[in-house]
Amino acid sequence: MTKFYREVSVLILMICLVGLTLPCVGMSAEPVSKGRPESLPSREMIRINADLERQVKHLKAEVAAQRKELSGPGMTEVIGGIGYIVGIFGVLGWRAARKKSINVAG
Repeated sequence: MTKFYREVSVLILMICLVGLTLPCVGMSAEPVSKGRPESLPSREMIRINADLERQVKHLKAEVAAQRKELSGPGMTEVIGGIGYIVGIFGVLGWRAARKKSINVAG
């Protein structure tokens, strides 16, 4: 049993060490520029953010236009509605013709 506990403790130790080193993986090796705080964005970041905002506004406008275009009935809905109307009048006409033929024969 001691071998099992030793292997488990080694495994737990390895997991802890990996967990401690993971935050270091994403760190950059570039030195931080001195003279201004890190929290202030650089000019390039401001430019990139402005470009992204412009592109997102353009995409939002396109999505809004597509929604407006698709919100109304399409060609299939119009043709389907006309088909329903013609079908209802056809059934009514058929019933009226059948009643006339029954009354004439009777």
